[in-house]
Amino acid sequence: MVKVTPAKIEGFLKKPSASLILLHGPDAGQIQEYAERLTRLPDAEVTRLHADVAIKAPGRLHEAASSRGLFATGTPVIRLRGAGDKATRLLKEVLAAPPEARIIVEAGELTAKSSLRKLFEKEAGAAAIACYPFDAQERVKFVDANLRDAGKRAAAGVTDLIAARLPDDRAAARRELEKLVLCAGDDSEIAQELVDSVIADGGDSGLGDAILAAGEGDQRGCERAVQRLLTDGESPVGLIRIALRHFHQLHDTRVAIDTGVSAADAIGKLRPPVFWKDRARLQAQATRWPLPAIERALDRLHATERQAKMTGYPDGTLVAHLFWTIAMQARQLQKGRRR
Repeated sequence: MVKVTPAKIEGFLKKPSASLILLHGPDAGQIQEYAERLTRLPDAEVTRLHADVAIKAPGRLHEAASSRGLFATGTPVIRLRGAGDKATRLLKEVLAAPPEARIIVEAGELTAKSSLRKLFEKEAGAAAIACYPFDAQERVKFVDANLRDAGKRAAAGVTDLIAARLPDDRAAARRELEKLVLCAGDDSEIAQELVDSVIADGGDSGLGDAILAAGEGDQRGCERAVQRLLTDGESPVGLIRIALRHFHQLHDTRVAIDTGVSAADAIGKLRPPVFWKDRARLQAQATRWPLPAIERALDRLHATERQAKMTGYPDGTLVAHLFWTIAMQARQLQKGRRR
């Protein structure tokens, strides 16, 4: 029974201490990456099953776990996709008499109360790995590693810029880096100008548009942008984090302005640098939003983020309302300035 902590994930992937492994969380790209690494066994015979099929015909999973091809010499590997709490009973039966096979169970977001998650965190012979979007430090390491593998390096100060603009999903982030490497051509160094032209802020300009519209008090524009992003599959927590980054930038800029620094100079000193297309909009917001109002918005965002960590990731409706509330606060600030 193993609940693999983030610090131990790499070691576990290299030498798993369990034969049944649950990969769960909102980062589908990381789940895919980890599953592929766990599948790489010498001469492995890989079987792919969907949980719905295995639940309806339990014999399929048991047969795949216990049988080998005529000339197979390696450990059988089964990738069970689309799992959730509905698969708990089936997998509990498998754990009662663990096969020699390695079974990789791929699920989506599971709350702390999930029966499937509890099973893998408590039963002998099982392990659970939570796959969440990477934090700031992990992003930087991710960028460095991928550029190094491609024979590239980022110019001074550019690694943080790239890391800040990558999407939360690792597979999508890797595609952005591959695109950046391709556009760099024979150049061994990645310059900021190339990053500005290839990777939009937040890995997707729509993310920036949503929070910029909210900060400007454009409730309709904000609502449209958020709904479009959610419909396209953007993570609600991804939206919260983009909003937090924006308001932290706004906070730092406003603090500098209040000490006598011009808005343009304050924004120019922000690290990572602000996407050039967004600088004018951020500058306008920094002059419009007073520091106490920015701090109230940050309090709302942090409270929602804490709620996400305690109860599982928030749904799109909650996040849409949060952005709408920020847009309403911005409109009230505008009305106050006109009086």
